[in-house]
Amino acid sequence: MNLTNFLVTRPMKIKFITFLISLFVLQTVFADDHKEKVEKAYYFEASFSSFHPGGKLRASEIIEEYWFPTDKNVGRLAIPFDLKAGEWDHVVFFYKPEGLADSKQNPDKVSQEWKKDIIKRLGEEEFIKLEKEFFSLIKKKSTAIFKLVGELPKINDAFYNLEGPKTPVVVNFETFKMGKAEEGFEKMDQFRSSTGYTPMLFRSITGKYDQITIWKLPNDGKDLFNEQSEQMKNFMKSDAMKSYFELLEESQSGIGTIPWTYSQ
Repeated sequence: MNLTNFLVTRPMKIKFITFLISLFVLQTVFADDHKEKVEKAYYFEASFSSFHPGGKLRASEIIEEYWFPTDKNVGRLAIPFDLKAGEWDHVVFFYKPEGLADSKQNPDKVSQEWKKDIIKRLGEEEFIKLEKEFFSLIKKKSTAIFKLVGELPKINDAFYNLEGPKTPVVVNFETFKMGKAEEGFEKMDQFRSSTGYTPMLFRSITGKYDQITIWKLPNDGKDLFNEQSEQMKNFMKSDAMKSYFELLEESQSGIGTIPWTYSQ
């Protein structure tokens, strides 16, 4: 090969290699982008409330007589549970069907319909009065954004279960040590896939809790593991689960109830 051919051919080879690299990068980006679009994310706004001494009973009356029935009327997906002890008395997850838009500046459509429905039934003056009373019962309140792991519950009459018995649950509030959250998530996913048990699982976008899990108790409300498989019991005692607990900065558990039933 003479010098002229070499000088012409070498830049062409470099350009061709550069083109191939660029094509690979673009394909990777588009593949990742496509994957991102295919995977559906379900976001929830969680509201945490603790009530003044003596106020919990009245708050529960308002929630069950007015708030929950309105949820059912407009088909709002709200996942509430009441705790018998701990920092919070009542926690509810509100599904954000329109994603992570600022809920205060741009309330989602179902929340707007919720307010219209209750005002239509009670009248605006009575609703404002009732809402004011409810907020006066709250001693401490906090909100955070979470992402649901898994599919959305199906909304039907059984979902709201306004008249039926409540389901006993154990709720875990977990915060991982600095930089350990992703490792903790992986170990929880391993637990779920190894045992076949899938508690309702929320992971934090904002707020002090990294992860909240809701475990359904047996109907008698006794120990969570009484009726579970030997496989699950052994996994809970394994080194894998021991290493999981070592990742936690703080973990709080509470027994409570949830109005509707679900499988796990």
